[in-house]
Amino acid sequence: MTEVPADVRDYINEQHTLTLATTSSDGVPRASTYLYVSDGSRLFFWTRLNSASARNIAERPVVAFAIDEYADDLRQSRGVHGLGECSTVTGEDIARAADLFGQKFPNLQPGNTASISFFAIVPTELEFTDNRQAGASPAEGTFGAEFHTQRL
Repeated sequence: MTEVPADVRDYINEQHTLTLATTSSDGVPRASTYLYVSDGSRLFFWTRLNSASARNIAERPVVAFAIDEYADDLRQSRGVHGLGECSTVTGEDIARAADLFGQKFPNLQPGNTASISFFAIVPTELEFTDNRQAGASPAEGTFGAEFHTQRL
């Protein structure tokens, strides 16, 4: 498990969606966006039991993910991306995940969770991009923007 600095945990707690990349057993990639909550360095999301993402995780539990926000001013860009081990949440962690979702998203409909599964991602690699202090201006004559990313 990757140690997550407090400022990165704060950033993760402020955001609402993550993009999850999974791969099927025959190598077909899939990217899907989910609401998520965090508990320390673990990230929880839920999906339907019959979803392609759930099937892919059962076959190949290593996932990639990104949590980011778009900023018109690229000097304000921030985001996290990484790799992790993803597994179905069981036991008391189901109640913990449901409680965290209720706290972060009070407008979610409470109810029976029999048709969904909660999943937890435990990051094994993390990178944090933060342009707020370093700016985003590329070297003269270079296309695009400079993104300042730190491997955690």
